[in-house]
Amino acid sequence: MMPEILKKAIKQPKKAARVLHHRILQRVNGQSQFKKVIVIGRARTGSNLLLSYLNSHPAIHMEGEIFAHQRHKTEQQILKMVFNKQPQGIEAAGFKIFYHHPMDNKEQSKIWDILKADPSIHVIQLQRTNMLRMHISRKIAMQSDVWTASKKSEVDKVKVKTISFTKAELEEGFNKTKNWEANAQVDFANHPMLQIEYEKMISNPEQEFRRLTDFLRVEAMAPETKLRKQNPESLSNLIENYAELKAAFADTEWAVFFDE
Repeated sequence: MMPEILKKAIKQPKKAARVLHHRILQRVNGQSQFKKVIVIGRARTGSNLLLSYLNSHPAIHMEGEIFAHQRHKTEQQILKMVFNKQPQGIEAAGFKIFYHHPMDNKEQSKIWDILKADPSIHVIQLQRTNMLRMHISRKIAMQSDVWTASKKSEVDKVKVKTISFTKAELEEGFNKTKNWEANAQVDFANHPMLQIEYEKMISNPEQEFRRLTDFLRVEAMAPETKLRKQNPESLSNLIENYAELKAAFADTEWAVFFDE
């Protein structure tokens, strides 16, 4: 069976080449004077967009979901990839981690205890105000297996976007996200912490990125990305039972999510 890392390299050769170049510079010209950073959140809140913005800055290096699966590696072995040394010129480095990571041994892993115990780590908490849009995006991505798009052809590749939910399914998802976000703010109260909203990244990217560069104390500049919005359609066009769900949530705190 082909190793997962080789599959990713074949699928994204340019990214693989950049990662390899970065690893070489870490070894031959590494330094330890950089800020440690983590982006915490959950899937489909704009984490790929946020990381693409951060990685467009020459003084920032962010890895992806390095703790999605530990695969029998220790926390220290994985953290060494990012928090050991960085090439000269990198002033902030880290990775993103979702609340439910690692998916293979969440109960045994000590990664969250390790991160919470290090107050030098800068925490960026990414949130999506409209949690319904987040669940729509997640379900479509799971259905199509298309998680990012940098070209119009990749957006158009997803032919079937209509999905449906039960009230209980959404209610559970909304409450779980709300609790995760609230608990994280308590757990990382002693850390430098910044909340970023997906909607504001979309509506005013330069202003939001200025908040990020100020937070990380790196030079301010405009963010860049090649990623495209994947599901711009109206809620009623994406959800088969939209009217039913809107009526079911009408008198709840989640009613605002159903406003078109």
